[in-house]
Parts: sequence; structure tokens; C-alpha cells
Amino acid sequence: MKGHRPHVLDVATGTADVALALAAAPPQPQVTGVDPSAQMLAHGRVKVSEQGYDAHVKLRQGDAQQLSGIVSFDSLRAPKIAILSNT
Repeated sequence: MKGHRPHVLDVATGTADVALALAAAPPQPQVTGVDPSAQMLAHGRVKVSEQGYDAHVKLRQGDAQQLSGIVSFDSLRAPKIAILSNT
């Protein structure tokens, strides 16, 4: 779609290294990074600002299982997730 900037959701973004790499790659998508760690996100926000991607990368603290306010996205980037059960 012409003029459409893809939206990528980066789950467990940490310090935003992958989010920044995604934002830098054509077609320069909008990236929303989500992570539960305020400390990791603080480091990520510094990197985002220093690299000039404030308009392309937004970082939010939260749990990937409860993504309120994120209406839709075109792609999802998530690390391998292990589901453990004691049954």
C-alpha cells in the first residue's frame, strides 16, 4: 500500500538493539518495543535518542501478554519462548 509505513512489534525489546536495527532497515517501519524492565528500557531510550530514531521507535514498559493500547501491527519480532509446565 503506497504511503503505508509498516508497524513492527518487538516483544522483549530489552535495550532496543533489535528495534533500532528494524527501524534502520528499509522501508524504515514504525517499531514499538515492549519489555517489562524499566531499567532496560531506560538504556534503550537513550540509544534511540542518540541514534535519532525517536520518530520511528517507541518503547513501552509492559507484559507481552497484556498489550493494551497497541491496536494493530504488521509484523511481530519475539525471542524464542519456552513454556514450562509442572504437569
